Amino acid sequence: PRSRIAMAYEAGRRFDLALPIARELASKGKMETDPKTGRPATVPLMPEMSFHLGWCLLNLNQTEEAIAAYRAGLRSIPDSADAYNSLGILLYRKGDKPGARDAFAEAFRLRPDLLTIKKNIERIDAEIAASGGNSTNPSPGSSGGDTPK
Repeated sequence: PRSRIAMAYEAGRRFDLALPIARELASKGKMETDPKTGRPATVPLMPEMSFHLGWCLLNLNQTEEAIAAYRAGLRSIPDSADAYNSLGILLYRKGDKPGARDAFAEAFRLRPDLLTIKKNIERIDAEIAASGGNSTNPSPGSSGGDTPK
């Protein structure tokens, strides 16, 4: 029920109002034994809320926290092309073109039918080629190129 409220706020582009709801829902979890380590671990009850949280943070320009939210969500739901695409956008904004390219490539592997993802890869490849193979840029978009979407 509260996830519907968060999504409704997102639809109205009121990310400032959606953020506390998404943050609360993304943090709820239950204790289970991690099958890899055998230790207790918190498993999110609604792992998809990490993506809603990341989307709110992305739209509020809270890049570092948004990256962490997407990565947390992808640990639980590793087959979300949209989440990898959003993570790529965030890494690009941060200036991590190789990381962004990797995220876009994973999104494309999962959903090769999405033209937006293919265009994001092409943009980054063109920027890297134009910079003579230098794949880092401390201020993405400053070269006048399009920002990935």
